[in-house]
Amino acid sequence: MTDKYQIVENLSILYELSLAAGSSLDIKENYEHFIKVLMARKNLSASSYLIKKKIDGKSLYVALGNIPENFAKERLEVSRLNELFVDKPFVAFNLEAPGYSKMESLINYPKGHYLIYKLGDNALLILGRLSHPFEDYEGRQLTKVIQKFGLFMDGLFLREKISEQKEQRLKVEKRLVERKAIFEALIYNSFNGIDIIELNNDKSDINEGVLVIRNEQMSYLINNKEKPLPSPFNLLNVSAEFQPNGRKSEELARSHLDELIKNKHSEYEWQIEHPLGFKVDLQILEQLVIINNKKILIRIYQNITDRKQKEEIINGHINALNQKNEELQKYINSNLQLENFAYIASHDLKAPLRTVSSFAELLSESSHSKLSEKEQRFLKIILNSSNQMQKLVDDLLIYSRINAQAIRLEQIQVKDYLFQIINEIQHEIDDKKAIISVDCGDTEIFADEIKLRQVFQNLITNAIKFQKEDKTPKIEISLSESLYDWRFKISDNGIGIQQKYQDKIFSLFSRLHPYEEFKGTGMGLAICKKIIQQHNGRIWVESNDGGSTFYFTISKSLNLQQKAIKSKLTPSEIAHF
Repeated sequence: MTDKYQIVENLSILYELSLAAGSSLDIKENYEHFIKVLMARKNLSASSYLIKKKIDGKSLYVALGNIPENFAKERLEVSRLNELFVDKPFVAFNLEAPGYSKMESLINYPKGHYLIYKLGDNALLILGRLSHPFEDYEGRQLTKVIQKFGLFMDGLFLREKISEQKEQRLKVEKRLVERKAIFEALIYNSFNGIDIIELNNDKSDINEGVLVIRNEQMSYLINNKEKPLPSPFNLLNVSAEFQPNGRKSEELARSHLDELIKNKHSEYEWQIEHPLGFKVDLQILEQLVIINNKKILIRIYQNITDRKQKEEIINGHINALNQKNEELQKYINSNLQLENFAYIASHDLKAPLRTVSSFAELLSESSHSKLSEKEQRFLKIILNSSNQMQKLVDDLLIYSRINAQAIRLEQIQVKDYLFQIINEIQHEIDDKKAIISVDCGDTEIFADEIKLRQVFQNLITNAIKFQKEDKTPKIEISLSESLYDWRFKISDNGIGIQQKYQDKIFSLFSRLHPYEEFKGTGMGLAICKKIIQQHNGRIWVESNDGGSTFYFTISKSLNLQQKAIKSKLTPSEIAHF
C-alpha cells in the first residue's frame, strides 16, 4: 500500500519535472514525458494513467500502464470517474465516505483514500491509495504542492490548447493568403475584363452597388476605373441606339436584365462605342452569387471584336462565292430569256409604238383644223396612250436589265450625292413647292451610284406626287448606321398607304390609284426593290393618314466581298471596312 508520504514525494518529483521543462515550447512532448517518467519509477508503481475513449457510444476512462493493487481492472474500464471529478483539479477523496450515490458503481473497488488528478477533459491520473486520511497539517502542506503542480498542469493544457488553436489559425490564414494570391493573379492578369460588385441587399434595384474589384482590362474596355456597371442599362451610356442584330439597345438590355434577375445568370453579346472612337464587340457573362450573406454580381467581359471581324471576313468570302455561283446559275437559266425580252421590247414593241406616235403627231399638226372635236379627242387619246406605253416599255427594259448588269460599287459621299439628285428634279420640286431636308452627316457608303440614283429619284418624286392638292409636300431624308449596313429613311406628309397594300406596292405593275389621278407605270417601286436586293438590302414602308416613311438598307458586306475578290488584302485591312 502506498504511504501518504510516498505520494507527497511523488508530487514533488512531478513538480520538479514541471519546473525543469517549463521553458519548453513542445507542451505535448513534455506532458507525455511526465507520464513516462512517473510510470517508470518503482516508487510510483501504484499510479495509473487513464484516457477517455468511446465504448458502446459512451465516453469512458480506460486504464493504461500499472493498475493500483486490489483494483478491479474490468471496473476501471467502465467506470464513471469523470463524473466524480468535475471542476476539481486535485481531489483527496475518501471512498468510504457515505452520502455519495455516484459511488454505487464502484462498490467492488477496494475501500480507502485516493489522490486523483483530472488531466483536462481527456485523462485522469491516479497518484495512489492512502492507508488513512490526511491530517489537517499534512493536508495543508500537500495542498501547497498540489496547487503549484495543478496550476502548472492547467497552464500546460491551456498553453497546449492555445498553441493548437494558433497553429490551426495559422494554417487557415496561410491557406487564405495562398488562395487570395491565386485569386488576385487570375483576376488582374486575365485577358478578360472583370468587375466584382457588391449590391445593396436592402434594395431590390440591381442598379445600385459598390465596385469591389475592377481589373485593368475592364477599365480599358469601358475607359473607366472608378464607376461600376452593375446593370446592363449602364452599357447604354457607351452603346449606339441599335445593336448589330437590329434590336434597340434599351429593349435588349432590359431583356438581359430580366434574365439575370430571374435565373441569377445571363450571357449575351453586346457592342459598345468606346469613348476613344472605336467600336468593341463583347461577350458578357454575368452571375449573381451570395457570399457571407452579401449579394455579389460578377461580370466578365470578353473582347470578341477580332473574332467578329474574322467572322465577317469569312462570311464575305462565303457570300462572294455564293454570289458567283448564283450569278452563274442565273446566267445559265435566264440569260437567253432576258436577251430575247430585250430584243422584243426594243424592236418589236418600241418600233411600232414610235410609228403610231409619230403618225399621230403628224396627223395632229397637218389636219388639226379639218378634224372634228370628237376626232381631235380620239387623236389625243392615241398620243397619250402611246406615250404611256412607251414609258412602260422603258421601265420594263430597266427592270429586265437590273439583274443582267452586275452592280459597280463606288464610294459615295451621301450628302453631296443627295443634293445632286435633288437638283436634277428641281423643276418637280419647284412645281409643287416641296420642302426637302437632308440629315446624313458626312457619311460615306459603297454602292452602285447609277442604280441607287434611280431608287432615290423614284422615292422622292413619289413623295412629291402622292400629295393632297392643298398641301405643301415636306420630305425628310436621314441615314443611320449599324455594324452590318447603312439604313436610309425617307418620310413624307402625303396621302399614306393602307396597311393591306404596303407589301403589294413593290410588285410589278402595281397601281393603287387611276392613271388620270396619279400618272405612272406602276413599275417604280418594283425597280427600287430589285436594286436594293442587289445591294443585299431590303426595302419596306410604314404609313398612316399623316404620310409614309420608306426604309431601305445597303449592306456593308458588299464592299468586303469586292475587296476579297479583287484584292489580296490582309484580314485586318479587309476588317477595316
